[in-house]
Amino acid sequence: MCLPPNLPKLRHTVEFFHNAFSEYEQYLDAKFPFGSYNQVFLSPEMAISSSTVGASLCILTSQVLFDEKVIDQTIDTCIKLAFALSRQWFGVYITPEAPNDEWLLDGLAGFLTDLFIKKFLGNNEARYRRYKANCAVCKADDSGATALSSSFACKDLYGTHSIGLLGKIRSWKSVAILQMLEKQMGPDFFKKILQAIICRAQSTTCPVRSLSTKEFRHFANKIGNLERPFLKEFFLGG
Repeated sequence: MCLPPNLPKLRHTVEFFHNAFSEYEQYLDAKFPFGSYNQVFLSPEMAISSSTVGASLCILTSQVLFDEKVIDQTIDTCIKLAFALSRQWFGVYITPEAPNDEWLLDGLAGFLTDLFIKKFLGNNEARYRRYKANCAVCKADDSGATALSSSFACKDLYGTHSIGLLGKIRSWKSVAILQMLEKQMGPDFFKKILQAIICRAQSTTCPVRSLSTKEFRHFANKIGNLERPFLKEFFLGG
């Protein structure tokens, strides 16, 4: 949805969107968790932030809309919309069990987005963006490691750790950690873990729609076939 003057841009901007939608459903082997999904594009002066995500809803600024004459913005907008959709799965439908676990849901949403980039925008684009993100994380960690899971980082800062440049660094680092785990266990095993998490959430008998870092380590050990000593050392190091 958007204001009438932006309708032509809206049609062009969301033309790709069914690809991301189908890719996530196929990868997770599950239907979209909500009955509908609405994207609302508001003029910049009406939007609180560039992107606000809620259950079955994402509110964005109309600045991300573009027409067929604008090429440079195409990729950035596609990725922004794909990430907002991935947050519906990890962050909205499945929530962190505690503030310490926010990094994990953010990382899983970013991981899904990277899959979309790789498949529909090309492996080179995915690698280049991942390289730039990892360089930014390394540069930030030179002066002190960016904490992902600690009471100080997730409670005492009252959410400010998730906004601005620091928020981006934490998000990029979260994705990098999960991609390291995927490399250790293999993509098929990692995919089975995400499918198991979604299946558990959609259970008709006893659904569990929260996720903790401890539970994810358990999945990595049981389904991903990674040994407990390795996982303990890995997560302590992260």
